[in-house]
Amino acid sequence: MDSKLLKVYDNLVPTPLQNYLEEYITNHAKDNDGGFPLYYTDTLTSESSKDIDIGFSNLFYENDVIVTRPMALLLSPLYALTLSQNIRLIEITLGRVFLQIPSLSFGPQKPHKDISEPHLVCLYYVNDSDGDTIFFDDNNDEIKRISPKKGRIAFFDGSILHCGSKPEKNPRIVINIVFKGQKLNLNQS
Repeated sequence: MDSKLLKVYDNLVPTPLQNYLEEYITNHAKDNDGGFPLYYTDTLTSESSKDIDIGFSNLFYENDVIVTRPMALLLSPLYALTLSQNIRLIEITLGRVFLQIPSLSFGPQKPHKDISEPHLVCLYYVNDSDGDTIFFDDNNDEIKRISPKKGRIAFFDGSILHCGSKPEKNPRIVINIVFKGQKLNLNQS
Protein backbone atom coordinates (compact mmCIF):
# COMPACT_ATOMS: atom_id res chain seq x y z
CA MET A 1 0.00 0.00 0.00
CA ASP A 2 1.08 3.53 -0.76
CA SER A 3 2.32 5.65 2.15
CA LYS A 4 0.75 8.89 0.93
CA LEU A 5 -1.34 10.94 3.35
CA LEU A 6 -4.91 9.62 3.69
CA LYS A 7 -6.70 10.27 7.00
CA VAL A 8 -10.27 10.49 8.24
CA TYR A 9 -11.46 12.82 10.99
CA ASP A 10 -14.91 12.93 12.52
CA ASN A 11 -16.40 15.98 14.19
CA LEU A 12 -13.54 18.47 13.84
CA VAL A 13 -16.28 20.88 12.82
CA PRO A 14 -18.49 21.65 15.85
CA THR A 15 -21.99 20.12 15.66
CA PRO A 16 -23.87 23.46 15.48
CA LEU A 17 -21.72 24.45 12.49
CA GLN A 18 -22.24 21.03 10.86
CA ASN A 19 -26.00 21.55 11.17
CA TYR A 20 -25.81 25.09 9.84
CA LEU A 21 -23.72 24.06 6.82
CA GLU A 22 -26.18 21.30 5.94
CA GLU A 23 -29.19 23.59 6.40
CA TYR A 24 -27.58 26.42 4.47
CA ILE A 25 -26.63 24.31 1.45
CA THR A 26 -29.85 22.30 1.27
CA ASN A 27 -32.39 25.01 2.08
CA HIS A 28 -30.80 28.05 0.49
CA ALA A 29 -30.27 26.21 -2.77
CA LYS A 30 -34.04 26.60 -3.30
CA ASP A 31 -34.11 30.33 -2.55
CA ASN A 32 -34.42 32.94 -5.24
CA ASP A 33 -33.17 35.66 -2.91
CA GLY A 34 -29.46 35.42 -3.60
CA GLY A 35 -29.03 32.35 -1.39
CA PHE A 36 -26.62 29.55 -2.21
CA PRO A 37 -27.32 28.32 -5.76
CA LEU A 38 -26.39 24.86 -6.98
CA TYR A 39 -26.09 24.53 -10.75
CA TYR A 40 -26.88 21.46 -12.84
CA THR A 41 -23.82 19.79 -14.35
CA ASP A 42 -23.27 16.62 -16.35
CA THR A 43 -19.88 15.92 -14.79
CA LEU A 44 -18.90 16.24 -11.15
CA THR A 45 -15.36 15.02 -11.71
CA SER A 46 -12.40 16.87 -13.15
CA GLU A 47 -12.78 18.82 -16.38
CA SER A 48 -10.54 16.35 -18.20
CA SER A 49 -12.87 13.47 -17.34
CA LYS A 50 -15.27 12.30 -20.01
CA ASP A 51 -17.42 10.64 -17.35
CA ILE A 52 -21.08 11.56 -17.35
CA ASP A 53 -22.01 11.98 -13.69
CA ILE A 54 -24.90 14.34 -13.29
CA GLY A 55 -25.55 16.39 -10.21
CA PHE A 56 -25.43 19.94 -8.94
CA SER A 57 -22.39 21.98 -8.06
CA ASN A 58 -21.13 25.38 -7.10
CA LEU A 59 -17.56 26.55 -7.59
CA PHE A 60 -17.19 29.02 -4.73
CA TYR A 61 -13.45 29.67 -4.81
CA GLU A 62 -10.85 29.42 -7.57
CA ASN A 63 -7.27 30.70 -7.73
CA ASP A 64 -7.62 33.47 -5.14
CA VAL A 65 -10.99 34.61 -6.49
CA ILE A 66 -14.19 34.38 -4.46
CA VAL A 67 -16.70 33.09 -6.97
CA THR A 68 -19.73 32.66 -4.67
CA ARG A 69 -20.33 33.84 -1.11
CA PRO A 70 -20.30 32.87 1.78
CA MET A 71 -16.75 31.69 1.30
CA ALA A 72 -15.78 31.80 5.00
CA LEU A 73 -18.68 29.51 5.92
CA LEU A 74 -17.86 27.02 3.17
CA LEU A 75 -14.15 27.03 4.08
CA SER A 76 -14.84 26.39 7.78
CA PRO A 77 -14.14 22.61 7.50
CA LEU A 78 -10.70 23.44 6.06
CA TYR A 79 -10.00 25.89 8.87
CA ALA A 80 -11.03 23.29 11.48
CA LEU A 81 -8.73 20.71 9.84
CA THR A 82 -5.68 22.97 9.55
CA LEU A 83 -6.03 24.23 13.12
CA SER A 84 -6.45 20.76 14.63
CA GLN A 85 -3.56 19.27 12.62
CA ASN A 86 -1.13 22.22 12.96
CA ILE A 87 -1.02 22.89 9.25
CA ARG A 88 -0.03 26.28 7.92
CA LEU A 89 -2.39 27.11 5.08
CA ILE A 90 -0.32 28.37 2.16
CA GLU A 91 -2.83 28.63 -0.68
CA ILE A 92 -6.37 27.61 -1.50
CA THR A 93 -6.63 26.62 -5.14
CA LEU A 94 -10.20 25.43 -5.49
CA GLY A 95 -13.40 25.21 -3.45
CA ARG A 96 -16.48 23.39 -4.73
CA VAL A 97 -19.73 22.00 -3.39
CA PHE A 98 -21.21 18.90 -5.05
CA LEU A 99 -24.69 17.48 -4.60
CA GLN A 100 -25.50 14.14 -6.20
CA ILE A 101 -28.99 12.71 -6.11
CA PRO A 102 -29.81 9.01 -6.30
CA SER A 103 -30.13 7.89 -9.88
CA LEU A 104 -30.85 4.79 -11.90
CA SER A 105 -27.17 4.37 -12.77
CA PHE A 106 -25.09 3.37 -9.78
CA GLY A 107 -21.41 2.79 -9.29
CA PRO A 108 -18.27 4.86 -9.03
CA GLN A 109 -17.13 7.80 -11.08
CA LYS A 110 -13.90 7.60 -13.05
CA PRO A 111 -10.78 7.77 -10.78
CA HIS A 112 -9.17 11.20 -11.04
CA LYS A 113 -6.96 13.83 -9.45
CA ASP A 114 -8.54 17.25 -8.91
CA ILE A 115 -5.61 19.21 -10.39
CA SER A 116 -2.25 18.21 -11.85
CA GLU A 117 0.09 20.13 -9.52
CA PRO A 118 0.96 18.90 -5.98
CA HIS A 119 -1.84 19.64 -3.51
CA LEU A 120 -3.83 18.46 -0.51
CA VAL A 121 -7.58 17.84 -0.35
CA CYS A 122 -10.07 18.49 2.42
CA LEU A 123 -13.24 16.58 1.49
CA TYR A 124 -16.01 17.44 3.93
CA TYR A 125 -19.21 15.36 4.07
CA VAL A 126 -22.14 17.72 4.63
CA ASN A 127 -24.72 15.01 5.29
CA ASP A 128 -25.17 11.34 6.10
CA SER A 129 -25.48 9.44 2.85
CA ASP A 130 -24.34 6.48 0.86
CA GLY A 131 -21.93 6.77 -2.04
CA ASP A 132 -18.45 6.04 -0.68
CA THR A 133 -15.33 7.90 -1.76
CA ILE A 134 -12.93 5.32 -3.17
CA PHE A 135 -9.13 5.68 -3.25
CA PHE A 136 -6.75 3.87 -5.59
CA ASP A 137 -3.03 3.21 -5.83
CA ASP A 138 -1.04 4.05 -8.95
CA ASN A 139 -2.09 0.71 -10.50
CA ASN A 140 -5.80 1.59 -10.10
CA ASP A 141 -6.22 -1.00 -7.34
CA GLU A 142 -8.63 0.06 -4.59
CA ILE A 143 -6.83 0.89 -1.32
CA LYS A 144 -9.57 2.46 0.83
CA ARG A 145 -13.23 3.48 0.99
CA ILE A 146 -14.63 6.27 3.10
CA SER A 147 -18.36 6.40 3.74
CA PRO A 148 -20.09 9.79 3.85
CA LYS A 149 -20.98 10.79 7.39
CA LYS A 150 -22.11 14.25 8.42
CA GLY A 151 -19.15 16.12 9.93
CA ARG A 152 -16.51 13.75 8.52
CA ILE A 153 -13.41 15.04 6.77
CA ALA A 154 -11.29 12.96 4.41
CA PHE A 155 -7.86 14.61 4.30
CA PHE A 156 -5.50 13.32 1.64
CA ASP A 157 -2.61 13.89 -0.72
CA GLY A 158 -4.16 15.09 -3.95
CA SER A 159 -1.91 12.83 -6.02
CA ILE A 160 -3.97 9.83 -4.84
CA LEU A 161 -6.44 8.73 -7.49
CA HIS A 162 -9.95 8.87 -6.08
CA CYS A 163 -13.61 8.95 -7.06
CA GLY A 164 -17.02 9.18 -5.53
CA SER A 165 -19.70 6.55 -5.80
CA LYS A 166 -23.15 7.55 -6.90
CA PRO A 167 -25.65 7.45 -4.03
CA GLU A 168 -28.49 4.94 -4.16
CA LYS A 169 -30.64 6.12 -1.24
CA ASN A 170 -29.94 9.71 -0.17
CA PRO A 171 -28.48 12.82 -1.75
CA ARG A 172 -24.70 12.99 -1.27
CA ILE A 173 -23.34 16.48 -0.50
CA VAL A 174 -19.62 17.23 -0.18
CA ILE A 175 -17.46 20.31 0.07
CA ASN A 176 -14.22 19.71 -1.82
CA ILE A 177 -11.33 22.08 -1.05
CA VAL A 178 -7.99 21.81 -2.87
CA PHE A 179 -5.13 23.58 -1.10
CA LYS A 180 -1.43 23.74 -0.31
CA GLY A 181 -0.26 23.55 3.26
CA GLN A 182 2.73 22.76 5.43
CA LYS A 183 2.80 20.76 8.66
CA LEU A 184 4.09 22.92 11.51
CA ASN A 185 6.58 21.53 14.00
CA LEU A 186 5.45 23.16 17.24
CA ASN A 187 8.16 21.42 19.33
CA GLN A 188 10.98 23.52 17.90
CA SER A 189 12.62 26.06 20.19
